[in-house]
Amino acid sequence: MKKALVIIIVLITMPVILMAIDINSPIVRSPHNLASWAPSVRNNVRVRAVNESEICKFCHLAHSASVEPLWGHRFSSATYRIYSSATLKSPRNQPDGGSKQCLSCHDGTVAIGGTLKGNIAVTGTDVDPQGRLVATSVLNLGTDLKTPGANTHLKHPISIAVTDSLIAATQVNSWKLRPSRTVSGKYEIDQYGPNSSEVYYPLRPTIYAHKDGTRNPNRTGMQCTTCHDAHDNTHGYFVREPVNFNNYSCSHAGPMKGGLCYHCHQPQPPVIK
Repeated sequence: MKKALVIIIVLITMPVILMAIDINSPIVRSPHNLASWAPSVRNNVRVRAVNESEICKFCHLAHSASVEPLWGHRFSSATYRIYSSATLKSPRNQPDGGSKQCLSCHDGTVAIGGTLKGNIAVTGTDVDPQGRLVATSVLNLGTDLKTPGANTHLKHPISIAVTDSLIAATQVNSWKLRPSRTVSGKYEIDQYGPNSSEVYYPLRPTIYAHKDGTRNPNRTGMQCTTCHDAHDNTHGYFVREPVNFNNYSCSHAGPMKGGLCYHCHQPQPPVIK
């Protein structure tokens, strides 16, 4: 009887023990903590496991992983509508590497708990009975990577190799005066694209390197993981450093506005009188 009581106490307190071990890890209080006990350490839990108490099992395997980094989630078989624009100079590739890993949950075609070792049952307001993100969820990026959806996700090209030739192709010398927009009483000049309506932000080598299986030259590829760190939500949206999300265009942005974008893109030239 005493032994049975001890076992019951251990089972009841197991989530608390796990939290005590991992409580200082950024992922514990992030939306990527999908453990069954997640609501006890954070609010607004849209998806969580029914019974699974371990955080890492949703994405990683200690053995028999499919690709780096010890990846254990099933990949999506979706064909994606790829980003495009008049100023895009990069190849239009289907997602691979770190981007493919992110989309294995976030395109809504695979169950959140769909691991290589079986399905982890999940519940929450943002999943359907099969455990997939519902189309109306703000977490669902969908398979259309070009058109901003109802959930207001802005789109960006991913899975591209930022090579010397691609960087050179963005260095277009077509600066034009645009008197229709001024900043602090000064006129602005822009580097226009082919249709004279979109503005170029010339590329530079990405500063974040990832061993994500993309085989990009010099490991300078652009992936979701270039700007986002799935294990740390300190700055919100899992971005790697502070960003003001009221200024997606990065125009006239300082370190707290568009600085993240300027790691890969050269900013516009200074305004002129």
